[in-house]
Amino acid sequence: MQRTNNPVKAFLLSDYYRSRVLAPEIRHSERVSAALAIVRGRWPDASQNSTDTESPVFLLSAGWGSGSTLLQRLITSASGVLIWGEPHDHAIPVHRLAQMLAPISDKWPKDSYFNSGDKSKPLHEQWIANYSPPIAALRRAHRSFIEAWLKESAMALGYDQWGLKDVRLTIDHARYLRWLFPDSKFVFIYRDVLSSYRSCKNVRWFSVWPDYRVSPPAAFAHHWMHLLSGFIAGAKDVDGLLIKYEDLVSGALPVSKIAKHLGLDTIDDTLLHDKIGARGSSNKSVSPLEKYIIQSITGDLRKAVNYD
Repeated sequence: MQRTNNPVKAFLLSDYYRSRVLAPEIRHSERVSAALAIVRGRWPDASQNSTDTESPVFLLSAGWGSGSTLLQRLITSASGVLIWGEPHDHAIPVHRLAQMLAPISDKWPKDSYFNSGDKSKPLHEQWIANYSPPIAALRRAHRSFIEAWLKESAMALGYDQWGLKDVRLTIDHARYLRWLFPDSKFVFIYRDVLSSYRSCKNVRWFSVWPDYRVSPPAAFAHHWMHLLSGFIAGAKDVDGLLIKYEDLVSGALPVSKIAKHLGLDTIDDTLLHDKIGARGSSNKSVSPLEKYIIQSITGDLRKAVNYD
């Protein structure tokens, strides 16, 4: 956490205030990464399967207004690729799937949960209150859900490759998706939080429905900072490509680099100049108070990525 002698900034950066504006499903997602590390140690066979050949594309954005839809359209311009856009966003399905792993530790679930115990006795004569299918079966079930939901729906529309764009998923969720799909491809995009906030000002979206709105500047700033700091620290863990929106639209980052990273044919870079569904950000402004709040929360990270 940033250190400051300013009591207002200290409050905005405090764990208490952060817990009021940043949804727990996002704030505590690091528990998923910790659980995955334990899973790989306790049940190494559960993370490997010779049939894991799917290569979905996961596009994760540091919040709203960061150019994720533009990047989604660019990737979808490649032949046979469909990137779904925040499907069932309020339901946060990937968050909730991944959260099922969070309680896993060195001690729970107990090894005895997966064993029938005394092989000489029928199950009905044993204590089977917590008798559970293996972790490998749980992983297959999670994969099956996502494939039935996203892959099969894409194929029904005639697409060969599929993926997902999201503005709520953290680096921990990326690790979860990589666990399910070892050959998956990741791109992360971010934009200066002040520009993103200006673009999305006055929207009535939720980071997690129904209690966590993104419209207050402090909520927007904490969401941006939490996601981006995770992307910067962990993108390499999933072989992800980190994209700065300003570099994308200026041409400093050629779209051919994105295509190569994802193993796609040529991407239509004319889309960079073809705006669709803009939110009219030119008519919005960030007030001095909103700017103060956002900069107080994100100041150090903005400097680290050369925005201030």
